[in-house]
Parts: sequence; structure tokens; C-alpha cells
Amino acid sequence: EQQVEEEEEGFVSTNKAPRPIYYRRDVLRYFTALLRHVNLGHLRMLGLNEHSSEWPRNDFKLLHVFGASLKSGSWWYKHLNSSDRVFDFIHALLRLASPLSVPRVVPREKLRQLFLHNQKQAHTVDPAVLRSLGCRDEQLKALLERTPGGPKDARVRCSDGTTPPLLVPEPEPDDLTDPEEEQQEEDEEEEEQQQEE
Repeated sequence: EQQVEEEEEGFVSTNKAPRPIYYRRDVLRYFTALLRHVNLGHLRMLGLNEHSSEWPRNDFKLLHVFGASLKSGSWWYKHLNSSDRVFDFIHALLRLASPLSVPRVVPREKLRQLFLHNQKQAHTVDPAVLRSLGCRDEQLKALLERTPGGPKDARVRCSDGTTPPLLVPEPEPDDLTDPEEEQQEEDEEEEEQQQEE
């Protein structure tokens, strides 16, 4: 699976490390899980006519839903290169749904608990974790149903009949620092130093 031919980019990767395309796929998986969680369906049929292979279709879906946020060359496109960044993106999305309740600083450990694997390899959302992050189902649904990923009858349309994409703002540098994680890292470093002595 790691050795995926990307015809559009004209190369075959033999690199064992996950590439950005895998992290963009994770964003799509988690976004789809959020859609399903609030009963807004999924994006399964989107892009089938435009692309026959999975990877270009995934990027097509992301561009359709998130527009310039995930356009090639954008901040998110360039920085979605780790699982931490995937959770940063999901955090920014949840803050759009509930800006007053979801904490400004990314709680990555809690975000890692938000998505569960079911037996079909799909992801589901843990409702208790979503609430503990400060986002209620109604708030999430109100945001997502207005996007190109939501149901056709609920989308907000521009005068030309199109539905604007959901633009996810890039994080501020201070938003990416979780005090609990920082403290845990400091404690681990201190413990390692004591063991060396």
C-alpha cells in the first residue's frame, strides 16, 4: 500500500515513511466520520466520475469540501505531514462549529481518542469525547450541513447556485502548544536525565 504510483505527479514512491497524501486521506476519513456521526451521510460517490483511482479522488473530495484550505500550496496542504497535524486540522474544524467552547490550544491527546475503529475499518466518533472537547452534535451538524459535504437540501448557496467550501483557518503558533503535553515531555526529559545520573 505504501508503494503507490501517483500518475498525476509522475513518480513512484518507495519511501517507507508515510507521505502527506496518507495524512490527507486521514483528514478525509475523520471528516466522513463526523458527517456520519450527525447523520449527514458520506462522500462516497463524490469524484467517481472525475477520477478512477483513490488518491486523486481523495484530493478531489477534500478540495471540493475545503476549497482553498487544502488547495495545493496552501498552509494546510504543506503542513499535513504528521498525525499531529491531522488532529490540528480536526481541532480547527471543531472550533468553527463551537468557537466559544472548544479550547483554543489543541488538546491532541483528547483528539486522538475522538475517533474509534469499528469492525469494517471505518471510523466512528466517540460522542462523550466530542462533548468533552466542547462541541455538541447540534453545533457540528449546523456547520457541516451547510458545506459541500452536507445534504443538498440544507446547503447554503451563493447567487450562482454553488455551495461555498468550508475554509478552515490555519492555526496560530500558540494554538499548537498543549500545556499538558509540554509538561509531560518535560517530565520525561527530567526522568531520563535522572536515570543517566
